[in-house]
Amino acid sequence: MTSQPWSEENKGGFWPTYPEDGASSDKPAASASTGPAVTPSAPQGYTPAGYRQDDPLVLSGMFGDERRDGAWLVPPYLKIKGGVTLDFQRAQWASEIISIDVDAKFGEILLIVPVGWRVDHDRFTTSMGSSTVKIDPSQLRSGKGPLLIITGSILLGSLTIRHPSWWDRRRARRQLKQEAKNGLISPQPPSIEQQR
Repeated sequence: MTSQPWSEENKGGFWPTYPEDGASSDKPAASASTGPAVTPSAPQGYTPAGYRQDDPLVLSGMFGDERRDGAWLVPPYLKIKGGVTLDFQRAQWASEIISIDVDAKFGEILLIVPVGWRVDHDRFTTSMGSSTVKIDPSQLRSGKGPLLIITGSILLGSLTIRHPSWWDRRRARRQLKQEAKNGLISPQPPSIEQQR
């Protein structure tokens, strides 16, 4: 396998852990709750943002809020600036290790992680802001989902990491129903229902 995540050899959903080191996995990209992995197509030689450490996917909500939810593919490298909400309930991931670098002066950052996802936030710092983890510490490093490694700092804002609330699960179910109604997906997978 080549180190390009979008190469012809990788079309079957096989992803290198870190594209620049050439390491690869012999298993398809895992799915949180949405079934088969998304296999995006891209031109030969093109690597989208987030698949190299020196070119992370930048999510910036400096003077507003940015939100990622629903079915989305999480690349291995993310950089957050400002107010951002990342809902991983229906997310699919391209790597077992997801690096999230926070470089924010102000804003609220909310990470909604499914049960079973692991979180390491030991390298994250706040100045006059706050960092709140609403997950049982015993669950932070155990589980079979990907590992989120959160680094960086926030000056005047806040970082909150929690499991989906009743409202978050309701929104995910409604999104699934709407997508099924519009013919975009097959009927709702049972794992969203099981999280109730």
